Formats: sequence, C-alpha cells, structure tokens
Amino acid sequence: MIIKKISGKPTSNLYPTIDIQEIELSRIGVIIPAYQAEATIDSLITSLHTLGFPKKNIIVIDDGSTDETYNIAKNLGVRVQVD
Repeated sequence: MIIKKISGKPTSNLYPTIDIQEIELSRIGVIIPAYQAEATIDSLITSLHTLGFPKKNIIVIDDGSTDETYNIAKNLGVRVQVD
C-alpha cells in the first residue's frame, strides 16, 4: 500500500507550498511499547494492519506485563519481545 505524505516547504513566512511524496508502508516498521495493554493491543494492531502495515513489520515490546498482552499480540501474528 502506498500513502502520500504532505510536507510544507515555506516559500514565505505566510504561505507554505505543499510537496507530496509517496511512502510505501511495507518499508516502515512500527515498534509498540506495551505494559498491561490487553484492553487495547488487539485494536491497535488490527488498526495498523488495516491501514496497510504488514504484520511482519509490527513489533510489540512487552515490558513484563502480567496480563494477556503477550498472548494477544502473538496470536495476531506480530513479533513480540519481552523486555
């Protein structure tokens, strides 16, 4: 999936011009720090995947959660590291 990034390049102090660049989401990694996030981790990962981020590029860093954060993320097919 390709999205367009809009960045402003000011030509004067008042009116910036718009420069549009294409970005491939398959080339971007997402690192999610998580602690006791079982209530939100499913919807976050699902939303990122729906936006076009491949699951192989989503990494959850679980900071020792005692809830189901690790299992939920792992079952969704993303990489999970316990720190």
